[in-house]
Amino acid sequence: MDQVPIRTATYIVISLFSGDLIDAMTGAEAGWHSIGIRFAGRPGAPEVRGFCELELTSFIEGLNRLYKRGIQGLAPIQSLIYLLISQGDADTLDSLFNFISKGRAEDMYEAVRGAHSTLQQAKLKGVRGVNKADREFHIYFNDMARALLRG
Repeated sequence: MDQVPIRTATYIVISLFSGDLIDAMTGAEAGWHSIGIRFAGRPGAPEVRGFCELELTSFIEGLNRLYKRGIQGLAPIQSLIYLLISQGDADTLDSLFNFISKGRAEDMYEAVRGAHSTLQQAKLKGVRGVNKADREFHIYFNDMARALLRG
């Protein structure tokens, strides 16, 4: 997780919230923001190594739309998320999070293309857990495509 940008780590945490919590957050008349800080150094002498302020309202609303269409957030692809993290592929995760936030097809395309490429590379390397992540990938994105095409 040390290799993952703060913004990506924040989106991962939010994406694992329950549907009820996401629905309640969407129903609240509030804007949602996050501040993330990464520290390094030794005890007693911490150093700030990263800072990120995020506006999360559109991401939370996008997650809620997925839940309403029967997609259980990102919990069904936890193994895929962990594989992408372990392979240092934050760009693919960011594309997925951008798709959830903005609903742009090109972001979904980038997420699917990036995940597929990382899965293929992980298979060649013999990375542990790649088969489970690959199954999650196929099931999740097929389900998402069906849900989105239904409108």
